[in-house]
Amino acid sequence: MENYKHLHIGAGALGLGLVGFISKFVGFELAIANRPGKSFYDVLDKNLSFTLQETRLPNATAGKSSNKQDIAFDHFFFLKNNEPSVAMRQYFLDPNTVLLTSALKNTGIDALLDTLVALVRERLASKITTKVFLIAAENAVSSKDLHKLVRGKLGSALEQGMMDQLIIPIDCVVDRICNKPSISNNNLIVKCEYYIDWIIEDDPEFTDILTQLNPQYNEMFTVVDDITPYVKRKKWVVNALHLSTALLAHYYRYIGQRVDLFTKDKRFTPLFLSLTLDIWIMFAEKVKQERLPFSEQDIEAFVIETMVRISSHPQLVKDSCTRFNKATLFEFYSDFHRKVTEAYLQTVDNEDFVVIPQLIAMTTELISQQHFIRTH
Repeated sequence: MENYKHLHIGAGALGLGLVGFISKFVGFELAIANRPGKSFYDVLDKNLSFTLQETRLPNATAGKSSNKQDIAFDHFFFLKNNEPSVAMRQYFLDPNTVLLTSALKNTGIDALLDTLVALVRERLASKITTKVFLIAAENAVSSKDLHKLVRGKLGSALEQGMMDQLIIPIDCVVDRICNKPSISNNNLIVKCEYYIDWIIEDDPEFTDILTQLNPQYNEMFTVVDDITPYVKRKKWVVNALHLSTALLAHYYRYIGQRVDLFTKDKRFTPLFLSLTLDIWIMFAEKVKQERLPFSEQDIEAFVIETMVRISSHPQLVKDSCTRFNKATLFEFYSDFHRKVTEAYLQTVDNEDFVVIPQLIAMTTELISQQHFIRTH
């Protein structure tokens, strides 16, 4: 069996809690790269390991339980001024390096685009014929979009053609709630939920590599022919329920701004349950309109699972509108208002909605307030 290698850029919560964890489970030799600047990078560089603490959902017999495991990886590279080190370049030039991933949002991709271009250009110039599979493990940036960005930076049509042949994008959906890494006794801790989902579009050559490494790879990966329905499911259910709940908590000035505690407060639990039902109705109609491959049972199970995830992890779901600063709140409110209004108008049975109309009214009010703040 080949010693297949994986280079991952971006040592954040998702990069470690999902990408790094799954990579080592499958059996890749794993190298992680990141820009210096935070103390936990020094711990990663020194220890070449982190502790993953998974929190299980409560159940009737055991209550909450945590599963801790140490995840050892193989190399850590610092990107100084976004420049790949000699060791990092050599690692990527190894013919056995077949997977390049990032877990960076749009701003992070922009900052490190030149890094990716430098790596790809050297790989192409080396005449290595082994393919590299490129996966953007961040839902805001597709792998195909990242491929286009890098390709556009290459200087010649020849390089671009070689990249099309040898650097293969695989679109995906990632879903796991992970906390920012923390340090305890000189050990890096990444807390995350037990739930994990990495759905990838099928590429026979890549799935063959996964099968060679670990025939049980499908315990972590879900391989599908078309990723589009799963992207829509993630946005319309997980993202919609999470952001809507955060917005409600923010609007009602909930003490602590904790989404999970908001859902359990007796004053607001009915609101959260009604919101979940609204999103259930909306998604079910979208499935019918667009003929997505989800049965009624699939929809019910996924919506309920998402509701339980958001309301059951007090140490994980601390997200709220407080993560937005004054400069970005107006844009957030406006974008959210546009999307929820559009979804409302496109839903035939919208007279059954309870909370969605309230969200439209709330965001209208919040946009007006932010406009006043920005102009006075």
